[in-house]
Amino acid sequence: MSGGAPLTTGLVRRLRGLTQAAVVNAYGATETPQIAAHHLVAHRYGPVAAPGPDETTVPVGAGAAGSRAVVLAPDGSPAGIGQRGEILIRGALLARGYLDGSGPQQRFVADPGGVPHAGAYRTGDLGRLDPAGRVHVEGRMDRQVSVNGYRVGLEEVEGAALRHPDVLRAAAALTEDGRLAVWVVARPGSTLTEAALRRQLSALLPPLAVPSLIVPADGLRVDANHKVVVDPATPATPIAPIAPAAKNDTADPARPPLAAGSAAAVLAAQLRALTGRDIDPDENFFDIGLNSMTLLRLHESLRHALPDQPAITGLTVTDLFTHPSPRALLRFLSDRSTGDEAARHRRTGVSIADLNNAGERRRAIRRRIHHEGRSTHE
Repeated sequence: MSGGAPLTTGLVRRLRGLTQAAVVNAYGATETPQIAAHHLVAHRYGPVAAPGPDETTVPVGAGAAGSRAVVLAPDGSPAGIGQRGEILIRGALLARGYLDGSGPQQRFVADPGGVPHAGAYRTGDLGRLDPAGRVHVEGRMDRQVSVNGYRVGLEEVEGAALRHPDVLRAAAALTEDGRLAVWVVARPGSTLTEAALRRQLSALLPPLAVPSLIVPADGLRVDANHKVVVDPATPATPIAPIAPAAKNDTADPARPPLAAGSAAAVLAAQLRALTGRDIDPDENFFDIGLNSMTLLRLHESLRHALPDQPAITGLTVTDLFTHPSPRALLRFLSDRSTGDEAARHRRTGVSIADLNNAGERRRAIRRRIHHEGRSTHE
């Protein structure tokens, strides 16, 4: 089951090379059933029904139980075959709105077909219908992007960067490998540092909206419509960070060179490839712009680069979450290699109290929604 990001024909073919399981492309939103439409790309043990070049995007189908995906033209009429328009999800199983007005209520509209006790949700996605009646997703009507399956407004990222007094201009976009980046132009004479800007972004934005890459620029190009143009083909290793802050080496003033092929050297190289700079031993993985998806990539890279080290081959993705800095992770690996079983139970980062508080907030929201629902029906 694929969802949350475009599924390409090439990826389907790669999947078929690994498994004979059925492959389904699913589509939905938080405001709709999680699977509001689906398309069976390959039957179990069957051929792949996804013709075309590897970069071709697979359709998402026309609906699922209780829901229907439709495409409307700009005038609100049903779009014709091949005509681009906004994708709407029709059905009775939609959210009623946003808690405390935290989202655009105008996205919830009456069912375009006039079906009683049903409604529709305007997704903001651009799409088209093929001759078989299947919906193809072709982008966004706004500047919202998907980062690891979560929505991020590029304007929000830019606005957070511009609130730093040393930032003159800012533009956010996804790189070709799917990472969130922000290009910034510093004010003349300022001493803007990447660390200071990242602290500001972390304070103003949800973790998933904090860019993985902060790319300095002398200026930002604009097109004929005076819109900023950025380069999504920025390589995995961008140009040098903005005025890198002085490293705090007081805990390790004479750091020796890393032995080639050691876990420390491989980890440093992989983190440099992901972030474009050298990472200090005590920097938190999430504070430097990594997220769940990049930690998965880091985990796979470590296992591939060090296949003969038992501490690495037994490393789990959870270990990266619970030891989220180079020093903590290397200490954990060292303890494991020496047989220190207590290392398996040591945890750093998120505390039990933080988890309990987050759980209590979710329970409070559920109680409120339940209470409002009862009041509505009374």
